[in-house]
Amino acid sequence: MARALPSAPAPFLARRDYADWAAYQKTQSASLRQNLRRVRRRLAEKGSFTLAAEDPASSAPLVDWLLDHKKRWLDNEGLHNDWIGRRDYRDFLVALATPGDSPVVLFALKVDGVPIAAKLATVDPVRLESHIDVYDPQWSFCAPGKLVNEHCVAWAFERGLDVDLRVATSPTNGSERH
Repeated sequence: MARALPSAPAPFLARRDYADWAAYQKTQSASLRQNLRRVRRRLAEKGSFTLAAEDPASSAPLVDWLLDHKKRWLDNEGLHNDWIGRRDYRDFLVALATPGDSPVVLFALKVDGVPIAAKLATVDPVRLESHIDVYDPQWSFCAPGKLVNEHCVAWAFERGLDVDLRVATSPTNGSERH
């Protein structure tokens, strides 16, 4: 049975609305920019950190990490998703992320080589569209989701792409309560 979900804002950035990345950053609050600088320093204190698009040739371990952490989050929230946890869905995502003309880009924030946040996004000729975001809750003190989102927006801007972060505030975001 179909049911309507509550409406929620869907963050979308049109690249043409900003002269460049610096112009976009100026639209963000000073406190947000300062907070992101501070959490980068805190991360550096914990170890060597990287924030980048993953090499497609080594995407399978990150897909596994992302899906495992998303499943844990769903379970902790008492939510269920028909796709998360299915082997065929995992294999589908890994196949999409393989080298070549893949529409999938995996972004990862890692500390000492270990993922602490990741995003799976698709890219087409005009936009980057976010699909699955997750972070390790032990690292919530450093706002890993915000860092990954900022990186993805900058990455898209460098390529002249719009950014669709999709509906992020829906209470179920395509999942159902148990």
